[in-house]
Amino acid sequence: MLEKEIEKSLVKRVKGLGGICLKLVSPSMDGLPDRMVFLSDGKFAFVELKAKGKSQGLYR
Repeated sequence: MLEKEIEKSLVKRVKGLGGICLKLVSPSMDGLPDRMVFLSDGKFAFVELKAKGKSQGLYR
């Protein structure tokens, strides 16, 4: 499964739980996670997505 497919699945599941899934983008800051997830119960998480077989970069 490609990373973009994994990301679409995450967004769909979070929305299904009543949460939001923000995409984090900063060309000037290495190591920023791909998504920030906020759930309706007040919980949140930073999420870094990787396709199977892909390695993490130095800042992950």
